[in-house]
Amino acid sequence: MALKLSGDFETASLGSLPQMGAHKYARQPSTRILCFAYAIEEDDPAVWFPEHQAPPQPLLKAAADPKLEFCAWNAQFEFNVWNVCGKVWRLPPLPIERFHCTMARALYWGAPPKLEQAAPVVGANVNKDKEGARLMRRMTRPRDDGSWWDQDERDGKDLLIRLGQYCMQDVRTERAVARRLKPMPPEERRLWLLDQRMNARGLEVDIDAVHKMQAVVEHELRRLGGRLDKLTGGAVTSVTQTGRIVEHLKAQKVQIDSLDKRVLPLVLNDPKNPLTGDQRLILTLYQEGAKSSTAKLARMRSYQDDDGRVRGLVQYGGAMRTLRWAGRGVQIQNYPRPTKAIDPRAALEDILCGADADALDCIHGNPMDVVSQCLRGAYVAAAGRMLAVCDYSAIEARVVAWLAGQADVLDVFRRGEDIYVKAARDVGSSNRLLGKVIILACGFGMGWKRFHEMAAAFGITLREQQSKDIVYGWRDANSDTRSLWHNVDDIVRTVIEENVVDRWTWTDSKRLAFRMARDERLAGAMLMQLPSGRSIVYREARVDEIINDADDDGVGEVEKVIRYAGLDWRKTWTRIRTWGGKLVENATQAMARDLLADAMLRLEDDSDDLNVTVHDELIAEPKIECAHARLAEMKAVMSAPPSWASGLPLAAEGALMTRYGK
Repeated sequence: MALKLSGDFETASLGSLPQMGAHKYARQPSTRILCFAYAIEEDDPAVWFPEHQAPPQPLLKAAADPKLEFCAWNAQFEFNVWNVCGKVWRLPPLPIERFHCTMARALYWGAPPKLEQAAPVVGANVNKDKEGARLMRRMTRPRDDGSWWDQDERDGKDLLIRLGQYCMQDVRTERAVARRLKPMPPEERRLWLLDQRMNARGLEVDIDAVHKMQAVVEHELRRLGGRLDKLTGGAVTSVTQTGRIVEHLKAQKVQIDSLDKRVLPLVLNDPKNPLTGDQRLILTLYQEGAKSSTAKLARMRSYQDDDGRVRGLVQYGGAMRTLRWAGRGVQIQNYPRPTKAIDPRAALEDILCGADADALDCIHGNPMDVVSQCLRGAYVAAAGRMLAVCDYSAIEARVVAWLAGQADVLDVFRRGEDIYVKAARDVGSSNRLLGKVIILACGFGMGWKRFHEMAAAFGITLREQQSKDIVYGWRDANSDTRSLWHNVDDIVRTVIEENVVDRWTWTDSKRLAFRMARDERLAGAMLMQLPSGRSIVYREARVDEIINDADDDGVGEVEKVIRYAGLDWRKTWTRIRTWGGKLVENATQAMARDLLADAMLRLEDDSDDLNVTVHDELIAEPKIECAHARLAEMKAVMSAPPSWASGLPLAAEGALMTRYGK
C-alpha cells in the first residue's frame, strides 16, 4: 500500500517564478527554502524550517519509502524544489513518478486550477489562508534595501512562524480538496507524467536571433512613438499608452472604450462612425506596435536556462473541461499565424546577418510583422538533432463531422480534398482563409453577425448579406451537424430537469452521451461522455430562467437557458451560459485533445524525444540519423485513429527542420 505525503514549499529568491518558470527558478543560486509543511497520511501537518533545523526524521523515513506518493498542488514546483534546493539538506532525490498533482486532478474533474477557488467549489471543509498568502508574496522577494524579511532581528522569527502556519494551512486545504476528488484514471495519470517529462525537456532557443529581433522591435517602437507624439500634439508618446490613446480619441468624439484586438476591427470598419485620416492612423500605428513580439522575446530571454533551453512551455489541462494544453511561460501556442506575404525563414536569415528595421522594410515588409512571423524560428534543434514537427490536418472539421455522422463531409476528407478550399469554393471564393473561417465558425452554430465580425478580424471584408448567405447556406448543406446541436441541446435540458442519473442518454449519432453525476463528490454536475470514455464535467449544471432586456413595452422576456459553474474570461468562478452548439464545440475540442493524447502515449513508448505540443501539433527532437524514421512514425501514429474513433478519417502532415516553423 502506498504511503502518502502531502507537502508544500515556501521559497524566497532574487528570481521571479512567473518570469522564469519552476525549473529555472529552483536552480537560481539565490533561491532558498523558507519552510516546508508536510503531512504523512492523515496526520496533522508539521512544518520544517530548513535554515534553522535539521530535516525531520519522519520526513526522511517517508521519502525513503519506495511506494511514496508525494501529493501537492501544482506538483511541478515541489518536484523541482525538492530535487534541486533539497540537495543542500541531502534530501533523497525523488523521480517525477513519485509525485501526484492535486491541481491536475482538480482540472480533470472540472474544478478550477487555483487552490483558493477549488476548495469551495468541491465542498472542502477548509480553505486557503488569504492573510497568510499576502505575507507569502511579501516574503518571496527581499526588501528594497536587499535584506530578507525572515532575517530581520526584531520580527523575522515571528514572520517565519506565521509563514509556516500559512504553509500548513495550504497542506490542509490541498488534502481536503483531494478527498473531494476521485483519483485520475490510470491513462490520464500516464499522460500527466508524460506532460511533465516533455515540459522538463523543453526547446533550445537561439539567443542571438532573439537579441537581433529585439533590436528591430525597439527601433520600430521608438519610430511609432515619435509619429504618435506628432499626431496627438504630445498627448501620446508611446504605443503602450493605451489609456491615453483611448482618451485622446474620445475627446475627438470617437466611440471607443477599449483597444482590445476584437474591438478594433469593428471601430476601424464602422460605416456609422467614420474616422478621420489622423484618427485611423493613430489606431493603425497602435495595432502595428501592439504586436506581442516584444513581450514574447523578453520572455524567451527570462525563461532560457543555462543550457540554452526554455522549459515549462505548456500546462496539462490548461483549458478547463476540454483538457487541451494551454501555453505557459513563453506562450509558444500564441504566435501569429503565418502569411504568404512574408517568408519567415529568409527574413530571419537576413536579421541574423545584420539587417536592421529599414532593410527589412525594403526587402520583406513591415518590420513588426516580419519579427512576429519570425518568432517560431527562434527555437532550434540541439546539436546533432532535428525538429520533427507533425500536425493534424483540419482536425476540428473532421471530428465534428464524425460526431454528427455528416457522411458527405467525411467523404471529402477520405478523398484527400482540402476542406477549407472546398468551403471557399462553395461560396464562390478562392480565398482559403475564408473557407477556414467558415468551417471553424459555422460548425458550432455561430450566428451571421458574429461570423461577420470574425471574418473582419481575419481581414476578410464581407457585406452583411454575404455573411447571412454563407451561414445559412452552410447550415442547409450540413444538416446532420446542425441537427446535432439541437439534439444535444434537447438531451441536456431533459437530463438536467429530470435529474437523469441512472442511465446515459445518447445522441442520435450514438457518439456522445449525457447524464447527471451519481458520485456525491460531483453532486449537481452534468457529465458529457466522449467517445474515448472520458467525461467532461459541468459543475452545478441547471436550466435557469433569466429575464432578457425589456422590449418596447418595458417587459423583459423570460428565457430558460442551460448554465453551469465555471471560469469566465476574467478567471472568475461564475455562472456560464451554454447551448447545444457550444457543447458540441466542447466535445469536438476535447475529442481532438484525446486523439492527440492517445498518439503521444503511443509515440512516447518508443522514445524520449517528445518536447511540446502546440495546439494540434506535436514536436519531437530526434537524433539526425533517426529523424526521417521518427517523422514517418509520427505521421503514421497520428493518422491512425484509436479503436474508439473507428471510421474517423485522420491525416497528419509534418516536416523536419533545424528551426521551428510552420
